[in-house]
Amino acid sequence: MAGEAILSPVNMTNQATDRNRGAELMAAIERDDAGAVERLIARDRSLLAHRNERGESPVLVACYRHKKAALRAILAARPDLTIWEAAATGELTVVVGHLRQNGTSLATYSQDGWTPLHLAAFFGHAGVVAELLRRGAQVDASSRNTLANQPLHAAAAGGSVEVCRMLVDAGADVNARQHGAYSPLHEAAHSGNQPLVELLLDNGADRSARTASGETPALLAEKAGHELVASLLR
Repeated sequence: MAGEAILSPVNMTNQATDRNRGAELMAAIERDDAGAVERLIARDRSLLAHRNERGESPVLVACYRHKKAALRAILAARPDLTIWEAAATGELTVVVGHLRQNGTSLATYSQDGWTPLHLAAFFGHAGVVAELLRRGAQVDASSRNTLANQPLHAAAAGGSVEVCRMLVDAGADVNARQHGAYSPLHEAAHSGNQPLVELLLDNGADRSARTASGETPALLAEKAGHELVASLLR
């Protein structure tokens, strides 16, 4: 029909090949195989723009899976990073470049529902967090995904006491709740992060807060085998 795109056998073959190469790259990232990542990208730089079924880029897949060697190989290819990728990898200069070009990108969300501040906070990039806060990033922004959490939850999950302190000093609510009624203190207790537990308690975190299933921070710490932390929370 007029106006409709027609997929020729050649085009369909090319699309299948692109998907296969993209899947091959993602598999190499999952294995943390830097050599394979380098070879695949050298053969076809368009793979840097590939997205998996969840919409994640190679950079974010490497970040989320903590595949450090693969991430170094990807970054060595000098991809054009989005503001979310730059925040996740701690590329401050790139983040600043995006903000100078478009100040509203400060409050934008990635395809999987994170603001730049969420990503920088989770991965512990204090320099990026400081810059985002200086420029007015919303410290209580809620993620647009099933976790529905705030940057402080993300920082607590990432374990960075420094970043958590920066967010608290910027006005983050230490008793904010995410999906399942988890507070940052629940996360710190579960991971046994004593310095973070102490920071949150010193700033008014509620040690009696219960998750949707009725668990207090002390109970989560105890279940995870963090007896010293549990004792601080009782």
